[in-house]
Amino acid sequence: MSEIIERASELELQSVGYAMRHLAWCGVCEDVFAKVQYTNLMPESGETTRAMETERNPSAFALLRDVSYMKLDGEAVKCLHILTGDTGKLTGSLFEFLNQTLTPSGRRRLRQWLVKPLREVEVIQARLDVVEEFSQDHFKLQTFRTALKRIKLDYERLFTKSCRLAIKCSKVYNIVRFNQSLPYGVDEMGLNELSPKGASTLEEILLDAVNMMSFWEMHKRELVHFTQLLDTLIGIYDVVNVISDLAPRNVSIARLCQDLDGVHPFLCELRSSLVVTPNGKKTYVVTPSVDFFQEYGEFARQAIAERNQDPALKRAAERHRKELRQIYIPLSDDEDDVDVENDASDRADLAAADAFTEVMLAFREEIPRFERVVSAMCDLDVLQGFATTCASSRGAVGFVRPTFSPQESKNLEISKSWHPLLKPSIVDDDKGVTHDCGIIDNDVSMATPFTLLTGPNMSGKSSLLRQIALTFIMAQCGCYVPARECDISVADAVMTRIGGDDNLANGISTFLSEMQGSSKIMQDLTSSTLVILDELGRGTSTLDGYAIAYAVSRELIAGAAKPRVFFATHYHELANDLARDPETGKSFIARHIGVSSLRPGSIRMKFKLETGPAPLGSCALHVARLAGFPPGILTRAAHVAQTVNFKTKPAANGDVSAFVPPKPLLSTDEHLCLSALVTDAAVVGDFESLGDGVAWCKQFYALWLKCRDVANQRRER
Repeated sequence: MSEIIERASELELQSVGYAMRHLAWCGVCEDVFAKVQYTNLMPESGETTRAMETERNPSAFALLRDVSYMKLDGEAVKCLHILTGDTGKLTGSLFEFLNQTLTPSGRRRLRQWLVKPLREVEVIQARLDVVEEFSQDHFKLQTFRTALKRIKLDYERLFTKSCRLAIKCSKVYNIVRFNQSLPYGVDEMGLNELSPKGASTLEEILLDAVNMMSFWEMHKRELVHFTQLLDTLIGIYDVVNVISDLAPRNVSIARLCQDLDGVHPFLCELRSSLVVTPNGKKTYVVTPSVDFFQEYGEFARQAIAERNQDPALKRAAERHRKELRQIYIPLSDDEDDVDVENDASDRADLAAADAFTEVMLAFREEIPRFERVVSAMCDLDVLQGFATTCASSRGAVGFVRPTFSPQESKNLEISKSWHPLLKPSIVDDDKGVTHDCGIIDNDVSMATPFTLLTGPNMSGKSSLLRQIALTFIMAQCGCYVPARECDISVADAVMTRIGGDDNLANGISTFLSEMQGSSKIMQDLTSSTLVILDELGRGTSTLDGYAIAYAVSRELIAGAAKPRVFFATHYHELANDLARDPETGKSFIARHIGVSSLRPGSIRMKFKLETGPAPLGSCALHVARLAGFPPGILTRAAHVAQTVNFKTKPAANGDVSAFVPPKPLLSTDEHLCLSALVTDAAVVGDFESLGDGVAWCKQFYALWLKCRDVANQRRER
């Protein structure tokens, strides 16, 4: 840089100086040099000191742009039901479960937190400290909620609109002040080439477009939002006073109180300087207060008297006013250039523009402070919602504050974990009966990074996988988790492959969609990633699907990254094959969801996580029976399942046969007779269908005769 400056000519340096001067007056230097690291060249200021203090003691109310997040892609948000449930609505989602917020800004912040959990343990612990303060003092929590309900407006959006207005106003004001400092007729910026039609001097070129009075004629309605923001900030000050006694023992609340220290008189003064007057139905007009701006009050009274003058004189004044709109209106303190011929209305408008500009410039100086306050109130609304949710637990175990181990330990130890989105009762709308099924908890631990999960259909494998992922998300959002004990290390991402959907519009089949999701996981995972795989390889043939599942499992276990993995599958032989592999034999653990057999053909799901592979397999025929399959189909399916023979070796012609079909043991007529006997009312115990017994006896006798004929035919063969 020094060599470039030495080689530059005087004219080039002068051009750079004028450009920097213009940028400084316009207030955009900070925008141009936002990415420049110049902190070492600046003296330590109040903001710098605050930033260093925040780095040493992170706050629960850290701005979203200052923290790092867990990676959650759209597929994970959808599969884990974070924002929407199975139906695509809020019902059954984690957002619905945790949403105890009381303001629109808080609800919006909760959505941001759920899709962007934190990775910095210090900030997570700071959030948990605030939740713990609320959880330990329910009276303080209810008092805070009552005070927060009084804030009806969306203060975050009001603040955004007001900041936009203040920045626009200050930039226009700086441009006007900059142009007033230039000698008359000088064209350092070369603007004559860009001059609009009718403009002849630099003064006319710039000031026709940047007139403060014209600016406020365009943006005056936005001042209504600004007054609403001031009222809301005064209300926030009262809300924070409710929890100010927590400041001595909580760093985050103490910093919020520090930001609000001395701000109440400033807010009251700004609000008193503006008067809001109704102007029709649901419309308002904002004017400067005559008590604060006496010059405006004097001109306003003269304007009122002018409106009552003779109509002919009034029309002449209007024509004169239109001409004056095109003339430069100076905003400097030097009033020698002010046109003394301006009528009272013009002078009142100019005084109002000066008053509005003064108010907005004063507000702009405090924007960083108010940004922290508004963001902290959004965070407080979410955190009190976390505490309220934990206080109204639907599980017998309740919630617990999670603890965090070092990230390199890959720890995961959860005791008595339960699914937060499962309801403790199921309502049968057809019969009008409510079944109390309770909530079953499980102990989840990872002695090795890879867990292979098997079990019957409908045993709760997918629910358990989602439960573990949701526990990580809740913990890293700063919320208590549904468990008795929880110790984990932070995950930098949660990657899922659950379910299967096609995309016909883009020509993506179900299996291709499954492979694309799995491929993305294998490419992006790290050692700190939590991987959730459910039924990998089920969209193709059994042999090809098993081969893919085995190869993926082996890479996750023996690869370089070695992330934490929960893999649910119905390939029960996968556990045996991985155990025989010397590179994976001792690096994974097989678990299954428990099930008990009450009698032949009937099972009972226990929904408990147990060690080892599933002893009863997938129990698919049991689910088919629950779905209402005809008994004949179930009987034949059971026979095929017991006799089918899968081959993995090539045949003589080189082809690989998927299975060898068995010889039929029963004919079609025999199957029909057996199905009729199995579904008979007397056999199944449906005594209501028996009636008086006459019709049943005739029907059963006819069935018996048919079974006898079928048996005789079989003996003859």
